Amino acid sequence: MGCHGATMLTGYAIRDSATCDEVTGLDPDTFATQARMLLEDMPVVAFKIGV
Repeated sequence: MGCHGATMLTGYAIRDSATCDEVTGLDPDTFATQARMLLEDMPVVAFKIGV
């Protein structure tokens, strides 16, 4: 279909199948750098936000 998915992590969860012990957010500068690299690399026509 000519499309490719690209994932942008915003944080990490420390969890097992039943509980979540900790959620750590990604540094905003690191997130922005990764987003900029992806946006410069390929055309983006849609975003999906959430889990």
